[in-house]
Amino acid sequence: MQIGLETLSNNDNARLAFNIANRAIFQANLWANQIRGRNREFVWRKFQLAFALSTIESVTYPDSDGRRDLDLLWVATGGGKTEAYLLVMAYSVVLRRLQSNEDENLPRWHGVDVITRYTLRLLTIQQSRRTLGMVTALEWLRNTNWHPSGSNHKKFSEQPIGLGVWVGGSLTPNRLTGNKDGKSLKDENFNYSKISSLSAIRLLKHGHTLSKSQKHK
Repeated sequence: MQIGLETLSNNDNARLAFNIANRAIFQANLWANQIRGRNREFVWRKFQLAFALSTIESVTYPDSDGRRDLDLLWVATGGGKTEAYLLVMAYSVVLRRLQSNEDENLPRWHGVDVITRYTLRLLTIQQSRRTLGMVTALEWLRNTNWHPSGSNHKKFSEQPIGLGVWVGGSLTPNRLTGNKDGKSLKDENFNYSKISSLSAIRLLKHGHTLSKSQKHK
């Protein structure tokens, strides 16, 4: 934790990335509370900050000795694990982009920043929604040029931040395009259990034409 604090104190990019990541988690929770009609202030728990600070240095520096170790942490369900690692994920996404702005040897365009894996499909869907909240908040902060100082600054990156989810062919399409992309889903005897035979582009184009019974399946 002390090394993490020193990293944030001595590295301007790390400190800015940590600020933006914190704001993203705060913003995502603010939106979630507004949707649910709750008035609950988001406050970090001690173990969440401890987890983040203990990983900051090794995430920041590729040659960190901390990357030689792997710690296994167990926290009870509902304890706040998700927000803790979403903070570290957001920090990593922003930091890579800030670092590339200053180092010409680093790529300006990034591929996959973080990979997460869950063993249960239902958990994958539930957690991906929470991850999407963080990603959406980061993208909003990027496009609004948010900065902790409040003054005008350029975007921390020109590359949009997105999320990809795959939970198996029974729940998500395995193809972007197909032979029936031009047809409306409403005009067919659509069966959601056969979703693997449909394409992602077709669902995006015509998903709004589903009947009410199909939408609730």
